[in-house]
Amino acid sequence: MIKLKHTKVRLLITIVLFALFSGTSHLGIAQEGDVPKALKLLQKDRLDNAIKSLERIRDRDSLNPEYYYCYSVIYSTDSLPLYNVDTAYQYIKTALSHYKGLSDQRERDKLAKDGINEPIISIQKRFVEKLGFNRAFRDNSEEQYNYYLSYYDKSYLSDSAISLRNKAAFKKAVAQNTYSSYQRFMETYPNAREVDEARERFERLYFDERTKDGKLSSYTKFLNEHPNTTYRELAEQQIFELSTIDGTAASFLKFIKDYPNSKWSSVALNFAFHVDRASIPNKFWTDSLKKVAQIESELLIPFYKLGMFGFFNSKGEEILSPSFTEINPNYKCEIENTGFLILDIGEDHHIINKLGTSILKKSSIEEVIDIGQGLLWVLDSIESAIIHKSGEEIFKGAITDAKIVLDNFLAIQIDKQWKLFSLTGKLLIIESFDNVGQLNNILVVERESIHAIITIEDILATKEAIIPKLEFKFLEVEKYDSTKLIVRTQSSANIVDQEFNNSLPPSTEDAQIIEDVGVVAKIDGLNRLYDFNFNSLPTAPFKQYKLNKHTFYTKRNNGWYKLYSDVEYDSVIILSERSSLGLQMDSITFFVENASFKKPVESIFKIIRDNGYQGEKQEYLVFNTSNNTEVYNLQGIRIYEGSASNISALGPNLLVIEEKDKKGVINAIGKQLIPFKMDGIANYSEGTFSVLANGKFGIFQIADSSYIAPKYERIIKPYNDSLLIAFKDDHYGLISLQNEMVSPFEFEEIRYWNDSSALVKQNHLWKIYDWNNEEYLLDNIKQIQQLTKKDNEITAKVLIDNEYGILNNTIGMIVPASYNDVTNIGVDTPIYLAERNIEEADFYVTIYYNNKGKIIYKRAYEAPEYQKIVCDYN
Repeated sequence: MIKLKHTKVRLLITIVLFALFSGTSHLGIAQEGDVPKALKLLQKDRLDNAIKSLERIRDRDSLNPEYYYCYSVIYSTDSLPLYNVDTAYQYIKTALSHYKGLSDQRERDKLAKDGINEPIISIQKRFVEKLGFNRAFRDNSEEQYNYYLSYYDKSYLSDSAISLRNKAAFKKAVAQNTYSSYQRFMETYPNAREVDEARERFERLYFDERTKDGKLSSYTKFLNEHPNTTYRELAEQQIFELSTIDGTAASFLKFIKDYPNSKWSSVALNFAFHVDRASIPNKFWTDSLKKVAQIESELLIPFYKLGMFGFFNSKGEEILSPSFTEINPNYKCEIENTGFLILDIGEDHHIINKLGTSILKKSSIEEVIDIGQGLLWVLDSIESAIIHKSGEEIFKGAITDAKIVLDNFLAIQIDKQWKLFSLTGKLLIIESFDNVGQLNNILVVERESIHAIITIEDILATKEAIIPKLEFKFLEVEKYDSTKLIVRTQSSANIVDQEFNNSLPPSTEDAQIIEDVGVVAKIDGLNRLYDFNFNSLPTAPFKQYKLNKHTFYTKRNNGWYKLYSDVEYDSVIILSERSSLGLQMDSITFFVENASFKKPVESIFKIIRDNGYQGEKQEYLVFNTSNNTEVYNLQGIRIYEGSASNISALGPNLLVIEEKDKKGVINAIGKQLIPFKMDGIANYSEGTFSVLANGKFGIFQIADSSYIAPKYERIIKPYNDSLLIAFKDDHYGLISLQNEMVSPFEFEEIRYWNDSSALVKQNHLWKIYDWNNEEYLLDNIKQIQQLTKKDNEITAKVLIDNEYGILNNTIGMIVPASYNDVTNIGVDTPIYLAERNIEEADFYVTIYYNNKGKIIYKRAYEAPEYQKIVCDYN
């Protein structure tokens, strides 16, 4: 007989259940006849007898539910040696099936007497299902839950098992964390509560996997294959940044065309606008862009109202209403014509466009620099930034310098190191450089004084994750022409094109460009000459060379040769950029531009050069002997021979010759302009020079060879092309080129005003004198200060009767002389701020005039308000 510790407890529970569901009228312990015999035997620890009893039942009726029910109880009692939950479940399922198959009520009644009915069988079934569920729960694995669901196929705990199975399966997928693990989970359990999260994780991992190479083509392919992905916005951002690396308006517009509904399309349009707005099709012009284009060139002028600053334009229209607590102090002195303003709203500093939209808000802004292509460098002692004028932040950090390179790329210096970005802020090359510059369409980067070259093609290849292979090997990189560079390494040099093809032999050790001659290449220790198409010229190799602007000499063996000449010289000397000489034993050959001439080897000479004016200077070779002087020009022509005691340059193509203490002038071809009768000749200016004889001054004008003999007391100066300012009888007057008097000689000073009237000073006051009508157009000018002069148009600030105004030599009075002060705050596009102070009321009236004299804006201020708007020039 087998005795088991927990059998009675398990059986006691079973008997209680019998009492509840066997039809008895009370809830006490079931009576003797209400419990199957086998269970009674088990209660008495007589398992063997219980089994024998059950076998007898089976022998009488193999379909008897009591047999299967009792065996289910035995197999589900964990204290019995036969304990097996799965077997218990099969037995109870069979018991329930056979019971439901009974059609004879008498058999059911008979079973009921032994305590067997459908509720009792169902309770046992639920008990066994719970046991099976607990086993799966303890293991808590996808496999165990699936086993439970497949074996206990109609369990009341199936829903719980499904939920826990899904959770366990998802946990396993998370542990693997691959897009395939999440895909398998979603395909296996499509109705799981975790499917949404799995799909999100799957799409991110799938997105990362498909685009891990960072190539533009990978992002576009992914989006084409998965247009509804939750990572569409992220994919579009990467496509936007990569496809617009070249920074051209065309690439930004193409993105808009390809992704019209993208969040980044509006960003692309803003970039295209600031790169090349002329290329934007009409259909893309939004109202906002039209307004920006219309207003960005407007001059905005500050005003103060109700304790706030606002701005009006050059038409007097209030563009920005008074809503700013403070403005950049510079705006009070000079109108800013940038596309943005630095203003305060409350405690914050703002960069605001001219539409009034805040581009950036910061607690401090020290300076804003427009670096081009729509990008602003915002300087701040704490953290600087590069932002786009549309408000997009491009980069933030400790920026020490920033610039646009190759037109459409952004170089930023951080802690003395430069990095290269696209205009949208995409880091293009991970490496940093000591310096970044450009030659032609090539980026030249430097590290520890060694250079590398990056082409635009190298940069654009980064969109397909092709990293430029930088070779830091060049000691120097110079521009050769618009398509080629001269590159030098430690041991070689060459001239390369955009594809880095060599123009000279690969063995070239050094290369020098000789203007108007060709290229000197040093190969195997000897120099060889090439033309500018890099064809070898028929010149023998040479060790040394000398040159100036017109002549090239080579040294072969022990002699010097002029290019394309077989004449040998013992030595050569470069005299200047335009002259040189070749020395032989018995003679010197002088080379000047395209001519030459010979002189004896003992010749003494000097070079005289023009000076005192802009442009290419003329040169002269002067040869002196004891009683003779010769002068040769750069064409090799002898332009003077005589007994000059001194020769000096006067101006372009002019020489002053002194003979017997008298001076005259010849030009560069030897023509005498002034006879050798003058005491002095000087003051070349704008095609004229002064002559002095017997203490009187005259003037010579080269253009028409007109000459006014010396008769005036001071140097004669040009007034315009047809008049001169002369001085006699202690006063100035105007004369014609023919020495005819145009105005009386009664002025203390004369200045140019226009071609019909002059600015003259008389009795310490300035006046405008019309010499044709012999009348004063304006007088009593105490002070006159020229503000601008452009194409002979003069604008001046004048003080008349202690009040200021603005006077123009073509328009007349722009601002009447009736103000305490007048200031041009418009700089290049003049806007004149006229101020009148009403002292007794401590009141200021400000009136703004444009450059045509039209009043565009008026405003009156009390003294404290006026101090807010007035420029502090200190």
